[in-house]
Amino acid sequence: MSALSLPPSIEAKLPKDPASTAALEHAHSILPTAIFNHSLRVYLHALHYGTHASLSLKEWPTWWADNTARAEALLFIASISHDVGTAAEHDGPQRFEVEGADAAKKICLEQGIDEADAHNVWTAIAIHTSAGVAERIDPLSRLVRLGVKADFTPPAQRNELVPGVDAASYAEIIEADLPRLEVERVLADAVVAQGNPCLNVEIDNLIWPSSEKHPKATWPGILMRAHVENPAHDGWQDGRNPAF
Repeated sequence: MSALSLPPSIEAKLPKDPASTAALEHAHSILPTAIFNHSLRVYLHALHYGTHASLSLKEWPTWWADNTARAEALLFIASISHDVGTAAEHDGPQRFEVEGADAAKKICLEQGIDEADAHNVWTAIAIHTSAGVAERIDPLSRLVRLGVKADFTPPAQRNELVPGVDAASYAEIIEADLPRLEVERVLADAVVAQGNPCLNVEIDNLIWPSSEKHPKATWPGILMRAHVENPAHDGWQDGRNPAF
């Protein structure tokens, strides 16, 4: 990865506290550009929703307003780190969401963030692929989940995610500075590449490839099944993350 250089319009929106800077540098040092750009877009989408707290937070209307700088820092760390578990440096035995969550929490604690906030960052990353749970468990997890959904929802449907928030127009603006670079393919390939023990499993309607790394009926597991069923499939260019 080359030296970190962001467009000024993007740089201006990022928090500058030590923990956020450490998380940014870590993600940049280990992620391919497509996933790094995606992670920045997730933060920007989530931040966009965060500024409409009455619309996006519901049960937690004061979480953002009570300490905006803290909220933005935690949101940034969770967003920029949510896919670091796909990198070789964090290819441990757990599913990539958990490996990434562990790495982000370690950065938080090393940079002086307290245990409660570090755990909230861990939770937001660990469950960001868990539809229906991430949206309800806490405000940080909800915003990260909304950011991920906004980046992987087809453009025509983005404004349906949170009524009143124009995510479609905002996506066009940030994608001009942070191109997608076929992230759907790059991310799916990164997740599947960590699952070598599953690749030679024969499957049918009742048998799914499953491992600690890619448990069946999870997002990584569904990606793995799709790959095992059709390893030559090359149709993930439509802006929709497969199995998301």
